[in-house]
Amino acid sequence: MDDLEFRRRLIAEPYDDDDAIKQALLEGDNRQQFAKDMRALDDKIAAALDVDVPEDLANQLLLKQRFAEHKQQNERRKWIFAMAASVTLVVTATFALWPQPHANLADYALAHVYHEPESMTTLDENANLSQVNAKLASYGAEMSALDGRIFYANHCDFKGKRSLHMVLEHQGQRVTVFVVPHIDAFKDTPAQFEDDRYHGMINRHGEQGLIIIGENPELVENTSSSLEHAIKWQRI
Repeated sequence: MDDLEFRRRLIAEPYDDDDAIKQALLEGDNRQQFAKDMRALDDKIAAALDVDVPEDLANQLLLKQRFAEHKQQNERRKWIFAMAASVTLVVTATFALWPQPHANLADYALAHVYHEPESMTTLDENANLSQVNAKLASYGAEMSALDGRIFYANHCDFKGKRSLHMVLEHQGQRVTVFVVPHIDAFKDTPAQFEDDRYHGMINRHGEQGLIIIGENPELVENTSSSLEHAIKWQRI
């Protein structure tokens, strides 16, 4: 198993333990460290989301409030304010821990690129337009000729959705493009995003979407414009 396939599978399922993964782990310390990092990240996310809220929370709060009123009439106002503050704190903490879809979508796209660094540097499977269109068909899309090479085009797991991952050449530079189905699930995602290294753009076409990532905003915008003319979308 090559490094790209190994990384892709562990990003999608950090605890994948089939025979191919086990064999790949024996082939280098770097792979073992990568697996360890992915599993640690997966555990942190799971722990952050594991917030238990009592099923009868509202009734319990009311019961405590009435009990306090009965025992300490003089402190009634103080108690109510304290309980209100407690509820506000619980709600605030819950929203802080709850995953926001727009942040996760952008972060996941960037993480996908960072965990496959060779895709933006040396990866070259020399894909052709016929191969790309065979894969695009399942997303209701067809691409005409592009200026520049197609280094890579294959299906991948994108936040649990079977998507298409492409690496294209535009203006002599590499650009990553994801074709993601049911993009409306991420309707609150901003159209543009960035970090210290990469810039990204999200274009919607019905239920399908393009996520374009490159090293500068001009490259991303020009690639987006080129793809808008090159790809024809249909309902599926």
